[in-house]
Amino acid sequence: GDRLRQAARERGGVSRVSVATVRNDRKAAPDAVSLAGAPLWPLRGVPRDVSQAWALAEAVAAAAPTDELREELRALTARMTPAEKRVWLARRLQRHHRKPHQDEPALAFVECDRAGPQLPQLREMAAEGTGLFAPDVVGDFEVRFKNESAVGSAVLREWMDVCARRAFVRGGGTLLCTRDGGRTFWPNPAAVYANPHWRTDFEALGRLLGLAVWQQVTVDLPLHPYVGECLLRNGAPPLSGDGASDAERLAAMDPDVARSLAWVKDPANDPADLCLDFTDALIDAEHALEGDDDDAPPLPELPAPTRRTVAPGRDALGPDAAAAPLAPGSCVELRDGGEDVDVTAENSAAYVEAVAAWRLRTSLERPLAAVARGLRAAVPAVVLEDARKMLSAADFCRLLSGLRDLDVTDWRKHTRYAGGLRPDAREVDLFWDVVEGWAAGPPASKQRLHGLLQFATGSRRVPVGGFAHLVGLNGGRHLFTLASGHHMTPGSLPTAHACVCTIDLPVFESRAAAERKLLEAVLVGTKRFDEHETHTSDSEEDEG
Repeated sequence: GDRLRQAARERGGVSRVSVATVRNDRKAAPDAVSLAGAPLWPLRGVPRDVSQAWALAEAVAAAAPTDELREELRALTARMTPAEKRVWLARRLQRHHRKPHQDEPALAFVECDRAGPQLPQLREMAAEGTGLFAPDVVGDFEVRFKNESAVGSAVLREWMDVCARRAFVRGGGTLLCTRDGGRTFWPNPAAVYANPHWRTDFEALGRLLGLAVWQQVTVDLPLHPYVGECLLRNGAPPLSGDGASDAERLAAMDPDVARSLAWVKDPANDPADLCLDFTDALIDAEHALEGDDDDAPPLPELPAPTRRTVAPGRDALGPDAAAAPLAPGSCVELRDGGEDVDVTAENSAAYVEAVAAWRLRTSLERPLAAVARGLRAAVPAVVLEDARKMLSAADFCRLLSGLRDLDVTDWRKHTRYAGGLRPDAREVDLFWDVVEGWAAGPPASKQRLHGLLQFATGSRRVPVGGFAHLVGLNGGRHLFTLASGHHMTPGSLPTAHACVCTIDLPVFESRAAAERKLLEAVLVGTKRFDEHETHTSDSEEDEG
């Protein structure tokens, strides 16, 4: 950095920056400042890429800002892939949290009871100031599952997925809802009126997301891009007229509702026929989990639900209140006394405006403020401000949750082989034959791919950029690896070394034996984390 600043001061301004990068073949201008001799930033040995070029250009711009450099930065930003933006954000957080000569980072420790409900365990951490609610979640973070022996990066990744699915998607707190069949999730407005722990629970969600960004982990909890936009704005929903229109945002959020509101607002129609009033429905329900979650613990028992009409300003539950589940037919008033105000042709425009304001802003303000408070534990506001310049809302959401669909061709292309195992070995052919068969099967069969990925890596999703950017030990990139199981007995099941994304393959006597062993290993290996569990098959019967 000193060398770059000195060069900038000596020249009194920089018109163009020449940066060595595998993707930048632009020839330097004759008056360019050469950075070829500058050390790699911020980590020695990091491959040169666009995100590195951006960081170097930013360093020069900080010393001698010019319009030309600002244009260079904008151009580099536009050229970054989502995977490169993920690298940029990780480096930016390292710069913020890791100062020279600082003390050793604190240790946050979690012991998770996999068999128990997850949300009460997170609430206990909040009360004690431990685990996810430790004062410093960007120090060393260690997770151990109760009665399981394994520790390490993969255990952390699996615990984060368990929390995402069993605490927030379906944990009994009515925290998230979906309007597209589980492809994306939103904070559920009903939580504020049904769940007295909603502040703590939403903050826990934000802390989990922040930890995922810091640890470079993908969590199986895809947020809607509008939620990502709000989080990039420090939890504040955009105002009407700020960017896209309310109608455009509603159409992206819930196309059916947007079409219905357009019909109501159309002067050619009479909304009185629909018997509407100035309320909106509150749905106290959670989305069913995808995949094999038969071993999910039962949800905590709650009081019987009641049908209620609530007002946004006065009926939110406090932390000392009892849980108050909402029965079908519950609603929120969009104006004072809204339940007694019918929607007519004369007030239809006001009704549409009130619904948009509730769904896009009022219903989300308090949940998102709590999520943002938790997110800032790992991703502070100053970094979020920089991230807004670099990441779109969709980029941010993909960075958090990775890719929904698993591309077996990409998976196979970015696989390495170790321990003497060759790509043309019989066990390798049988492995990929089984995987490709699962990919071509019905949805339940496709879910086995996510189980296999979790078995091998601890995560059910692939990061942005695909399998070339798979995360292994301590957040570093590590390709999926198949290794020879020459040390294994004939009855052994495949064994995973999830911290380094590796599966040891035993001998497969047939394709049927390969599928049985892989499926059994996946079923066992995704229900507990113990290196002894998949050592041998439960049966020593003939493999054929």
